Amino acid sequence: MYEMVDHTGDLALRIRAASFTELVAEGVFGIASILFEGDPDRSSPREQGTARVSGVDRADVLVQALSEALHWMQEGDRVPLEVTVQEPERAVLEVHLEGVSARGPTCRRSQEIKAVTYHALRIRETSTGVETTVVLDV
Repeated sequence: MYEMVDHTGDLALRIRAASFTELVAEGVFGIASILFEGDPDRSSPREQGTARVSGVDRADVLVQALSEALHWMQEGDRVPLEVTVQEPERAVLEVHLEGVSARGPTCRRSQEIKAVTYHALRIRETSTGVETTVVLDV
């Protein structure tokens, strides 16, 4: 689950999930909901992308993974329909993206995001999983 949160000058996305890998996937969908408006044509040809990221800790891995997904989305105006995240080893993630073009009559890019930031980023364990707030530079 993700939701927009007020943040001075930028956008912030609060993300909650049962596990860290689900947190990453929800973050990708949250970013897509900011970037695009409308419904993509799900019958369009599917485009795929994979990113393998690593970092010094989970927060770093999260920022790296969301940054790679953001690049994939903005580079080709792609709306992700499926996101699979695997953690083959600690502090390494593989993010598999599958989506369709947003160039069409029913879906378009509505926002630009410059970067996923580390600003006040902290991943918290909760009774139901994990949560964080990610600040996006727009």
